[in-house]
Amino acid sequence: MKTSNVKSQSENHFIKEWNGTEFHLSIPAKITHSNKPFIYFYWPDPDNYAIPDRARKGGVGEVRDKRISIKKKAVGAVDAIIQMLSKGWNPFTNVQLQLIRE
Repeated sequence: MKTSNVKSQSENHFIKEWNGTEFHLSIPAKITHSNKPFIYFYWPDPDNYAIPDRARKGGVGEVRDKRISIKKKAVGAVDAIIQMLSKGWNPFTNVQLQLIRE
């Protein structure tokens, strides 16, 4: 009897675009306590000469959540991330950057 060696892959969903930045949700094939869905986006890293790097924010949803519930929670989480980014938040260090005012 043959068994399949093909591993299930995660699902990636586009959530929203804001100021040229696309936010995506990645849902693993099997959700566990250590392997939860996460949001990712590419953002200029101020410590790396502002080269866009992938920022990953995890923990969207619970282990028993249905995928549609996870997607709804991700929309709210992306809105919160956008609000923080617009106020100067650095997703790599989790620190609010000081905005220069002229």
